[in-house]
Amino acid sequence: MATPAEHLLAMKVLAARPVRDADDALILLQHLNIRTTDAVWEIVGRYFTDTVISDRSRLFVDDILGRAIRV
Repeated sequence: MATPAEHLLAMKVLAARPVRDADDALILLQHLNIRTTDAVWEIVGRYFTDTVISDRSRLFVDDILGRAIRV
């Protein structure tokens, strides 16, 4: 069974490794047609309910969403 794209996005966002995760996260955002931070955090919350979101993850999401809008 393959991991759902939303779950993969949530994992990439929480890891927030710019070199390893940014391109994958950008592809997942486009695939899922996600354009807002609220949509990203809703997905993260669905899969990782009690996880505190780090500042690094927040900055990562802002960066990749900015790239997604320009593409």
